[in-house]
Amino acid sequence: MGRTPADGPVKWPTIPRPPADTPPMPVPPDPTAADARHWRHSRRLATWVALAWAAVTFVPLLFARQLGAELFGAPLVMWICSQGAPVVFVLLVWRYERTMARLDDERLQGRKEP
Repeated sequence: MGRTPADGPVKWPTIPRPPADTPPMPVPPDPTAADARHWRHSRRLATWVALAWAAVTFVPLLFARQLGAELFGAPLVMWICSQGAPVVFVLLVWRYERTMARLDDERLQGRKEP
């Protein structure tokens, strides 16, 4: 059963206010050289991963005629696209994650106060 107009207005829960003696939130640090280096490296990494993805996706198709060999009765390009490409995609994601984790750790180390 849903609410009806006879139930009266909806009573929304209120958000509790923090106690008066609660310290204010700390101000985030200003962007540092570590932040700039992090974003520069992460953009470069994303560009390389996108280029590798495009190469794995399109290069076998561009050279399909030259790769006219057959493997187990099917064209070699079909095997590359259906078996090899997904493996390479998983490896690209794994490598991206590992590298970004390292970059994030370096960024946090660079932001710590001496």
